[in-house]
Amino acid sequence: MAQINEIVFLLFPDFLELDYIGPLDVFARVKNNVDPSLKIKTVAETKTVRSVNGLTFEVDDVLPHVAVPSDALLVVPGGKGAREIFINGNPTLEKYITSFFALQSNTVSSVCTGSLLLARTGILADRKATTHYTAVSYLTSYTNEVVKARFVEDRRVITSAGVTAGIDMALYVTEKFWGEKVRKGVEESMEYSMRT
Repeated sequence: MAQINEIVFLLFPDFLELDYIGPLDVFARVKNNVDPSLKIKTVAETKTVRSVNGLTFEVDDVLPHVAVPSDALLVVPGGKGAREIFINGNPTLEKYITSFFALQSNTVSSVCTGSLLLARTGILADRKATTHYTAVSYLTSYTNEVVKARFVEDRRVITSAGVTAGIDMALYVTEKFWGEKVRKGVEESMEYSMRT
């Protein structure tokens, strides 16, 4: 089985904080307790990004001058900004997503309406996917099938439903790449049980 050596969060203005922080907490527990070599980083078009609820985050790397890693997972959060990018486009972010996915050793994921960014790039065209229930109508014409589920994996693409489903998706990824025992340990430390 392939291994994930790096996790990259793609941030943009008006992303939803929990879509980022929830999965980050899961993966940080993997890094801190099991796999200290795991790299976790953030990328965006600017050094600082303001979230939908007004928090400001400083990112590690600024696009477009960011090398795409291999053996990596990309996490795209949702939020008001994701809907805006879906409607208006963003060539820089779209290019980064497609370049990331082009490497066969990489996996691309989304939380909530982050799936709309994947849809815009064409990645979901022949795949099953899920999203926040309010965005299903947007996603329908861009994917093979919209599934009502907490998360869906279809050939190197993992999409999750609304907000807290990102935590479930991250726990699923933890089990997939680090095993059931590690996933259960993360759940216990978070006092949380994965919903499927």
